[in-house]
Amino acid sequence: MRFLLVMLIIPFVLVACAKDPCVDAADHDECIVTAAVEAKDPRICDNAGTEAMRTWCYTDVAAAQGTTKVCANIKDERSMDFCVARIVVMNKDVPTCKAIAQPLARDRCLVELAETLDQPSLCAEVSQQSYGDDCANDIARKKNLPEACGYIRDVDTQGLCFMKLASTLDDFELCSKITTLDVRAWCQVNVIVARGDASQCAKIFDSVSVTICEDLVAKTITT
Repeated sequence: MRFLLVMLIIPFVLVACAKDPCVDAADHDECIVTAAVEAKDPRICDNAGTEAMRTWCYTDVAAAQGTTKVCANIKDERSMDFCVARIVVMNKDVPTCKAIAQPLARDRCLVELAETLDQPSLCAEVSQQSYGDDCANDIARKKNLPEACGYIRDVDTQGLCFMKLASTLDDFELCSKITTLDVRAWCQVNVIVARGDASQCAKIFDSVSVTICEDLVAKTITT
């Protein structure tokens, strides 16, 4: 009877443990990762020699499968969340991205999705303000998208973003979105100087900047 039980159990053990396909490989763990990814079989990852390599292996297999289920094999919660984040970005799954518990993994996921989907509103949900601001700033400049500047939380950075796009798009009215007055004035000056029309300098709200604008336009014309 005992022999029969052993014979019944062995097949289950063999199913749970995949054979090591890289026994004689010089770079054993790298071979394991490659084999697991090609077979899309996370069980092969169990043959990797270190926890770090198994984590790497599970993450790559999860990406190959396009599902987060394999990430559950990763023991370290932080690494597991980074695995989930990678797959979520691949699948453009915003709700799951927002549900990631680990802050750094969630932030990276939000930034990558914001850039992939051209959704700067996701940048504003990044917990690290500077990281989120860089995210929105990059989208604004790469896509010439003024509304992306509005999701920048730092006032100075936001103002410079609007000023850059106002010049790029030749949009004087865009300068009015800048809350810092001296930056707004310089924004208006830059747009008008680029146009080379001194008569428009009068539209600037600050009298000192009007004079500066007229002088700069004059110098531009003479040169």
